[in-house]
Amino acid sequence: MFSVSMYNTETTYSFFINNNSRYSHLVPMVTNWTTNAILKSKNIDANVKHSFSPLPRTEKEALTGQGYSLFWLSFFSIIGWSLIPTSSIVFIVKERETLVK
Repeated sequence: MFSVSMYNTETTYSFFINNNSRYSHLVPMVTNWTTNAILKSKNIDANVKHSFSPLPRTEKEALTGQGYSLFWLSFFSIIGWSLIPTSSIVFIVKERETLVK
């Protein structure tokens, strides 16, 4: 979701874009659409083009991503390793119930 709030005078247009989504390219696209709409409303034959490149990840963001990856790796490893003794216990209990050796 995004919203655009515009404040304008006779010569100046300013607007704020509130973005609450994962789409990193939404803000420059909405900026481009808004400025082109302002130019078209004034019958000016011009276009505005924007370019956008996201900033590199910070060290804290990289460490957080590694933490999530390690958590899920350990979680699924624990589940996998818990199945090995469980299968042997099931076999022992089955032998005892049927009295087969």
